[in-house]
Amino acid sequence: MKILLVNPKPVEAYTVYGPSLGLCYISAYLKQRGISTIEGIDLNIDSNEDFDAALNKADLVGVYCSTKALKPSLEIAEIAKKRGKVVVLGGPHPSVMPEEVLESPYVDYVILSEGEESFFELINAINGSGFIATIDGIGYKDNGLIKINPRTSYVKNLDSIPFPDRDLFKFDYSKTVTFCATRGCPYKCANCQPALSLQTCAFRMRSVDNVIAELKEVGQGKIVHFIDNDLTVNRKWIKHFCERIVSEGIKMEWGCQGRVNTLDRDLLSLMRHAGCSSVSVGIESGSQRLLDGFLKKQMNLKKAESVISDAVAAKMPLHGWFIIGIPSETREDIESTIQFALSHDFASVGFSIGTPWPGTMFYKLCKENSWLLSDDWDKYNEKRYSMLKTPHWGPDDISDYKNIIVNSFRKKDWAINENDFMFGNPYW
Repeated sequence: MKILLVNPKPVEAYTVYGPSLGLCYISAYLKQRGISTIEGIDLNIDSNEDFDAALNKADLVGVYCSTKALKPSLEIAEIAKKRGKVVVLGGPHPSVMPEEVLESPYVDYVILSEGEESFFELINAINGSGFIATIDGIGYKDNGLIKINPRTSYVKNLDSIPFPDRDLFKFDYSKTVTFCATRGCPYKCANCQPALSLQTCAFRMRSVDNVIAELKEVGQGKIVHFIDNDLTVNRKWIKHFCERIVSEGIKMEWGCQGRVNTLDRDLLSLMRHAGCSSVSVGIESGSQRLLDGFLKKQMNLKKAESVISDAVAAKMPLHGWFIIGIPSETREDIESTIQFALSHDFASVGFSIGTPWPGTMFYKLCKENSWLLSDDWDKYNEKRYSMLKTPHWGPDDISDYKNIIVNSFRKKDWAINENDFMFGNPYW
């Protein structure tokens, strides 16, 4: 069976730092088990002609489907199905909305959360070696009826999975490469959960040995982007990781996401010594009431201020993430968030507009209170506009605040990336 794995281009363009590691992991897993006729197309870099040529050779098409790319994912499914291909969708949106995706007449199967084992078993079942009805973590159709097998198991030992097949796509890895050392997230923030757990299963970490081995293979002399939700969750792990980078002379520049309750001056200094050039932290709001209440962030703004000072002392560029347009947020809360971002010594900051992604507590609350303006996922874009109207504000108000933010940073002479709603401090 010839397999084509496709990463669609979202409805609206955004900055792409690397390939879909999920598809790269699946390709590596299948190849390890003897399925070698696999081709990859990423429509962020490949042409429609490339896709058409690859599709002609395929028997089965697997598509990575995020909520922002649902429409193009279903368009790919339609093209593939009309050419007689078996169509499988996986990724964030099918993991939390499997029935919705399977309502498409062009989708045969969906994979829920991590896909290596389920996808392999599905291929075997299609080839006659197994039963689809017994596969864990998939959705399918049985005589027109949609059936979902919930995810009940996952890969306990991430070291057992082969390194991602980065040759699957035509990305240029000569300067930068993306990495993932963990799966899942142990926190319960309302803007991510429980959708994130449905997508990634329980929180797990690869061993330091395993990550170091992969870095030696493909990371030397490059800029490495760790895409984990929080690489600093386990203090013992991150310290050991940094010490190994230094002791083994691995030369690379790297960045990651962290969390203010796991960071301090000593750890930031060690990370800096080990080549880390940027840590991103989600502050989210300048209102402690929102952090403790709706967002369930388990974070204190006083601690955040301490970490910002620690980062300056450690000469570690710190990137702060913020959200405006959160349920129960007042205008005063929004202004506090803007002021927090403006008044602290970040190397860069990024804003997003509160977006009720499916499967989150955020979405559930907005749905229950009739604050959603649309269920059309094509319109959901956390960098452009709000899809909510609450008792305190509506989308026009959030657009006004977005302009206020841009103009405020412009007055401070910060570099402005309006497309990504991000700002760079010229004094760092």
